[in-house]
Amino acid sequence: MREAIEHGTIAWESDLLAAHHNLARTAFADEDGAINASWLSAHTRFHETLLAGCPNYHLREVASQFRDSAEVYRCWARTPTEHSARDVPAEHKLICERAIARDIEGTVEALREHIELTTALMLEQS
Repeated sequence: MREAIEHGTIAWESDLLAAHHNLARTAFADEDGAINASWLSAHTRFHETLLAGCPNYHLREVASQFRDSAEVYRCWARTPTEHSARDVPAEHKLICERAIARDIEGTVEALREHIELTTALMLEQS
């Protein structure tokens, strides 16, 4: 994340804003309460775009592999009340705002909290 913020361009900022906008406007669940496949795609795009400013391809790939694995577990462990304990859209918004502001430490902190809370909730549900 630090590398992405340090090296991200204005085009990276624009792409991040667009990815966040798409994620924020996509429903998490479908009519049946299942995770919306479009949300999963938008979520992946947001997190990939967040790190896209990083010039180190290998770091981005490792992060993508971890995120992809976590996404599988998120789908397996999901319960209908998953989001009742948190405000995921606000978490993504904060991460985006801090990254665009080039607040490295703030972005790292917000992203760390986002990942740790997701992990804790998945462990509770398994």
